[in-house]
Amino acid sequence: MAASILRVFSNWSPSTSLLQPLRGPKLRHAALWNSQTHSIRRLCVRSLSVQDEGNAIESLAMDLALKAGTMIKDKSGLALQVDTKESRFDLVTEVDKACEDFLRTQVQEKFPNHFYLGEETFTDQEFERLRSGLKDSEWTWIVDPIDGTLNFVAGMPLSVVSIGVALGQNMEIGVVYNPFNNELFYARRGQGAYLNGMPIKVLPHDTELEDSTVSVGFPSKPEWRLRMLEDIGKVAPNARSVRALGTAALHMSYVGAGRIGCFFEHNLKPWDVAAARLIVEEAGGKVTDMNGNVLPLTAGSILASNGGILHDRIVQLVSD
Repeated sequence: MAASILRVFSNWSPSTSLLQPLRGPKLRHAALWNSQTHSIRRLCVRSLSVQDEGNAIESLAMDLALKAGTMIKDKSGLALQVDTKESRFDLVTEVDKACEDFLRTQVQEKFPNHFYLGEETFTDQEFERLRSGLKDSEWTWIVDPIDGTLNFVAGMPLSVVSIGVALGQNMEIGVVYNPFNNELFYARRGQGAYLNGMPIKVLPHDTELEDSTVSVGFPSKPEWRLRMLEDIGKVAPNARSVRALGTAALHMSYVGAGRIGCFFEHNLKPWDVAAARLIVEEAGGKVTDMNGNVLPLTAGSILASNGGILHDRIVQLVSD
């Protein structure tokens, strides 16, 4: 549509014969109109530029997810070096780091002006930059090279690559790839969500909790695990079943695909949810904090659901 508008304004100019008889205020009004049309043309050009850049970003994100996924699949359960981060429950392997280095290098090579925030290489300054607010014209890659590292170390086929890209404060592109069953979930703002090229949708909005599978995650910090157990105790008696797969991005992608009704977890980081958040939203679902409020890019406690009565029910149960 933007291209069509641009062609219209490119081929149109005010008639000289119409402007000649104008004098005084009328001429000023005509000049103002002419100035406004040029502003619209510039806006259209900028929109086309953003669209074209978005297309290139989307293509690269999917390509990188597939390549990093191959690295994960080939090394699952075979990690030679396993280190800890914040606690002995929070693991990182040489494969996490290798995938991160590969992804960051490729992004910075193709888009040197883009901001990149990755789980294994982020700095406090980079995280604060995300927290303090990004410029509307700024592209930001938010990446988790292996979401589900504990599963990866154990050789369990439940690890994914998560690549989200924001423009300003809005997620624009989300890609989540599970290499173990070759499922590529992806979404583009305003263009829907897809699984291996086929459109996906969340469960119907009138689905009740009693007819839904609820998925949860357990943070690495013990105090947050206790909080999760408390909240699960409020929700589980009312749900059809409860599942914990060990990867937030995959849980949320399953919400988008209508496989489960909702997912919630406390103390998540931006790279855990950035990509899958857009997948849920573009599939017709809803993503908020646990109180039902808008979720910032920095994440935190999160509730992702089909967006219907189920979402409100979880918020109510947890708040009681």
